[in-house]
Formats: sequence, structure tokens, C-alpha cells
Amino acid sequence: MKVNAILVTRSNHSKKVYFLTKHMRNLIMFEMSRRKHLFISKVGFYPYIATFSVTDNCNSRCVTCSQWRKKSYNELTTDELKDVFDQLSLTTVRNIAFTGGEPMLRQDIFKLVRYASSLGFRVSMVTNGLLINYEKAQKLVKNGLAGVCISIDGPEIVHDRIRGITGGYKKTLFALKIFADLKKKDEHINVNIATTIMKPTLDSIFHVVNLAEKFNVTILFNLLDFNPYFFKGIMWQDLWIKEQEKLIEVMNKIIEIKRQKPYLIANSIQSLGYAKQYFRDPLRRDIPCYLGFIELFIGSHGEVYPCWALKPVGNLRDKKLRDIINSEIYKHKLYDMWIKRCPGCSCGYIRNLDFHIPSFSRELCALPQFTLKRILAL
Repeated sequence: MKVNAILVTRSNHSKKVYFLTKHMRNLIMFEMSRRKHLFISKVGFYPYIATFSVTDNCNSRCVTCSQWRKKSYNELTTDELKDVFDQLSLTTVRNIAFTGGEPMLRQDIFKLVRYASSLGFRVSMVTNGLLINYEKAQKLVKNGLAGVCISIDGPEIVHDRIRGITGGYKKTLFALKIFADLKKKDEHINVNIATTIMKPTLDSIFHVVNLAEKFNVTILFNLLDFNPYFFKGIMWQDLWIKEQEKLIEVMNKIIEIKRQKPYLIANSIQSLGYAKQYFRDPLRRDIPCYLGFIELFIGSHGEVYPCWALKPVGNLRDKKLRDIINSEIYKHKLYDMWIKRCPGCSCGYIRNLDFHIPSFSRELCALPQFTLKRILAL
């Protein structure tokens, strides 16, 4: 499953300082816009991360996804992607995240990481780990990979059932161990485990938390989603959590772990609280969607999406990026997302809460005192 918050190259706490210093004007305008929508036209478009689905092909058979069911052809070539990176270098984007499908299926993945890194981007990648060995992992890091997010859904029986690959858990765990070992040698490599909160994983969450602690990496919680194009057609009814009391009990325990070990869990306390309500109210109209203003989404065939849950606005094979994102239709889509005039999704729920001043303020108040002092001292 695609990871909803892939910026794994900066610690949660320094990221909050980054928001405060670099996005203060937008944070103020966003807050004014919550009270009067007229102000949304004054918000600056300053995306700082671009998420690339570099391929729609995948070697997993996940129950949460439909991408693996058909072969994808005529995807962006190496040279086409390099040209997109060049165009991005002229924008405010400074972080690039490779996702899929499975990015490791691309034969040119090392070249893409190297080229994007050479332009000054911090490059991260989401992978199922099935194709990772020590040589490939080392080559990725050598070419500039700054962060990796490995998807693990629970213990072996749960993970393999969700991923549809017998023996998948062992291969994925092997990949995690490799990157964790590389992290010991180079602290600049950020390693995350991503797991999706849904009915089949609810009893297995603490297993994955323990894995993160064992390998000295962080864990990131995604929320089951079925509106983005790559999740269309899944049998989500059997995956949706209806046992609200059990969900709240589990998330309260996760929040307590977050308070005790802030660096073990990548999610903010507010986003963990959000997860408790998500399965009752996935749209959450009380929290605007800031995602379109801070992130770009680019598909494997050059499609430019305001969000994975909406239709693409243009294609980079036909137009330059600047022409697409400066178009009136793109701006209108951002506004539609802002007021939740959209199908809704969990794509950026963590970042949405970071840019939502009431939630951001509550997060600072909820942090342990020593952590808050550390933030203020940065």
C-alpha cells in the first residue's frame, strides 16, 4: 500500500520547526481561510515534496490494492523522468519520494535516485522489500537514497495473507535488517516501517511496533483507503474496522508509547488521535485538506494529480509542469480539496494535521516537556 506520509528524511520534531519557519505565512493564511474561504486565494503554492509513482507494476498481490491485477506499459522513460526532475528543481520542491507499484521493478531505479540526488533533492523510497539484497540496498544508498520506508503488515501469517505472497514476510524482514544495518553505519539514512491500520492488522500492530524498536527504526501508521485510483475495486468491506471500542483501545496504547518513546513512532500524537475517529468519519470536513498546496503527485505515465483520489489535471508528456500547476483548473482542484469537495482520502492526514494550527498547537502541548524544550532549542 502507498505510504501516506513519505517524507522520512527529517525528524518529526525538526520538521515542526521547519514548518514554523518556512511556512509561517501560509499557516496564517490557512487559519484565516478556515474562517473565511475568501483568503484561500491568498495562500501561496509552495510544494516541498513530490511523490512519484514511478511504476504501476507490482510483484505483490495485496488485498488492499488493485495495481497488481494488470500490467502497466509505456511508463515514463529514464530521460523523461530526468526531465521532470529538472523541471522540479526550478520549483520549491526539495524532497522526492519514489513509490509504486514497486519502485525496485524499474531497472533504472539506481540511475533515478542518483540523478535526483545530484540535483540536490532528498530522495526517499517506499518498497515491499521483496527484491532487496545487500548489494542493491548499498547501491541505493551510495547513489543518494536518504530514506526508505518498508511495508510490513504484521507477523508472518498476517503479512503474507495481506500481501498475497507466500514467504513475503521473510524477504521483507531481511530487507529491513539490511537497511537497519546500513543505518548503523550512516545515521543520515532514515529507515521507516509502514503499516496500515485496518481490520486484519488491528491485532498485529504491536508486533510491528516491537520490530521497529528491535531494529532501531521508526514506524509509520497509514489508514485504510479505497478512493485513490490504485485502490479502486478492492473488497474494502472486509477490511474496514467496525469495532470502534477495540480501535480506540489499541490507539490509546500506541499514543502512550508515542509519549514514552517519541522517536519510535513517526506519527504525531494528533494523527494517532485522528485514527481513532477515521473509521467513523473518514472525510472529516472539520479539517481542511492542505495537501494540494504542499505536495505534488506524479503518475507513472506523466499524469499530474492534485491528489491520488482525484483525476489527473494534465500530463507531462504534453505540457510543462509549470503550465499544469499554474492552470486555473489545477487551482480550482486545490480549492475543491481544501473544502473537502472531493471523495476524501487519508493520503496526507498526518501533514494535514501539521498545517492545521489548532491540531498543531495541541500537538505541541501534548509533547513530553523534554521534547518540547528540545524543539524550542533547535
